[in-house]
Amino acid sequence: TGQPRQDTNTGSAYLFRRNTGGPDNWGEIVKLTASDGQLGDDFGRAVAISGDTAVVGARFTDGSGPFSGSAYVYVRSPAEAELWIESRKLTSRNAGTNAYFGEDVAIEGPVIVAGAPGDLFGSGPAGAAYVFTSSVFGWNETEVLAGSTGEPGDRFGASVAISGNTIAVGAFGSDVDRVFVFERIPDTFDWAETAMLTTPCGAINSEFGQAIAIKDDLLVIGAPFDDEAAENAGAIFVYERNTGGPNQWGFVAKVISTDSSTLDQFGVTVAVSNDAVSTGAPGNDTAGTDGGSAYSAELYALDTDADGVSDTLDNCLATQNGPETVAETGPSQRDTDADGFGNMCDADLNNDCMIDFHDLGIMRIVFGATDENADFNGDGAVDFIDLGLMAGMFLSAPGPSATQSCDSSAVPPPQQHGELQIITSLNCEAP
Repeated sequence: TGQPRQDTNTGSAYLFRRNTGGPDNWGEIVKLTASDGQLGDDFGRAVAISGDTAVVGARFTDGSGPFSGSAYVYVRSPAEAELWIESRKLTSRNAGTNAYFGEDVAIEGPVIVAGAPGDLFGSGPAGAAYVFTSSVFGWNETEVLAGSTGEPGDRFGASVAISGNTIAVGAFGSDVDRVFVFERIPDTFDWAETAMLTTPCGAINSEFGQAIAIKDDLLVIGAPFDDEAAENAGAIFVYERNTGGPNQWGFVAKVISTDSSTLDQFGVTVAVSNDAVSTGAPGNDTAGTDGGSAYSAELYALDTDADGVSDTLDNCLATQNGPETVAETGPSQRDTDADGFGNMCDADLNNDCMIDFHDLGIMRIVFGATDENADFNGDGAVDFIDLGLMAGMFLSAPGPSATQSCDSSAVPPPQQHGELQIITSLNCEAP
């Protein structure tokens, strides 16, 4: 964790280890400082760790001009577990005055990413992110990333994250907040932009992308000034790779806090591990005025019908959506008419959002034949089992589904996880 204001803004960072000082206790093991630290460096503004390597950003250092910025790399001594040695000071070959290199940093394995949101790289001070790769020769700058829509003031690089061969970079200084996704080109040190995500529903001034985290196929984006829960209360948005199409990053959920109030800034920091997302809200008043709170929720923890598909994504929430049992074939989301309702809860054969005598008439025509839409249980035949399923849904709307609603002005209801609400569909026309 960083303490950039410590020692008259020279700054420091602290490392903690689990089970130090007792079972499940996180005990401090070392305090990190810069060997050439100066007053006002803001060392500790950003911190990241991977294995035996830690990196600390100091965005106000003056090596290449006032506020050009830098980042420091520390490695754990193989001889003494609690000794961490400063091994390298990273700067960019381009970053100059007011580049703020090191405003955010990320590391995974042999790759470090350092953001420089004031960098002049590209079209003016639009910002950049620098990629460093470790080899036997040390850490070397191997790539400079910039957004395809870069404009002065974008602050591209104000937030960075990495997981495997994927880097995400936030740019939230212009009228349109954006997060850019880059993928590493196989067998090279080069990275290519593959996606650009913008603030959902065209919201402005939410600072979408001020914080980002990525783990495998999940990307979490903080928008600490989102207004849905309350004015500037904040929110986080979750995207998943290959949702909506191959290699696409599709919206999965929006998370807000039910105990939010004005200026909570929920989403100012974010983290993701497996399916759990965590965030901070420094302005939350639960522990006193601006005492702050931290939140965590497992996105895919709830599974009402025990079909192996989270309630966050399930197109048939109350019933396992065949064709066979989960134990035999794994989870299924069978939806042959692609209307967002799984077959096992969708006897609405004419898609008018009501299961009634019109649908029963269609059932009479296809009964005994092969019709994938009327074969609700997916056993290959339209028979009395399917007719019985239709009877159980008669005179009701299809569903419920986490991905669709028959009310065009409504969205599926949010899921409650303690103080958190997980919203799986956005209604951009709502006031």
